Amino acid sequence: MKLEFTKIEETDYLMWPKDYQEVTEASPALSVFTDFKVRRPLILEPDTPAHEAEDFMLSAHVKLKLVVGEGNHFLGVVAMKDLRHPDFLTRIAAVYNRDNLKVVDIMRPRATLDALAYADLELATVGDIINSLQHYAHQHCLVVDKASHRLRGILSVSDIAKKLKIKIELQHTSSFAELHLATK
Repeated sequence: MKLEFTKIEETDYLMWPKDYQEVTEASPALSVFTDFKVRRPLILEPDTPAHEAEDFMLSAHVKLKLVVGEGNHFLGVVAMKDLRHPDFLTRIAAVYNRDNLKVVDIMRPRATLDALAYADLELATVGDIINSLQHYAHQHCLVVDKASHRLRGILSVSDIAKKLKIKIELQHTSSFAELHLATK
């Protein structure tokens, strides 16, 4: 079907959602939650070349992707700051050709990650989430449904800041690259 463009000269107003609620710090935490029951998670496979992962993340305008293996088994996460950390890339370049570097070589393994429980999130406010993310200096926070043993979704400081139309300051957070270098 070929779509035809039309003039908008008689359009005077914008359409607004009937049930739109402005998000505030007092709003329910679920109002800023990316729920994987509703929205498909952004994923990478562990053998994805690191440079391709960076390109995918740039094009999707995201700073974190989930890494899944066979059968959508959750393995960990990869963050943009890990992919771009200069000291880490310099050290890796000494051992690997950058083109051979895979997501699995850079990702933060599942066992090293923290998460919030979905049941707790249901009772929290946006302000509670902001305070927790600032306290732990997390740009992102995974949310798990303990009853089903599934990763339920994610919270993002940048998503929350956009919805609140504010800037949210975090303390410096260590990247996986910095943690890896500290163990050398």
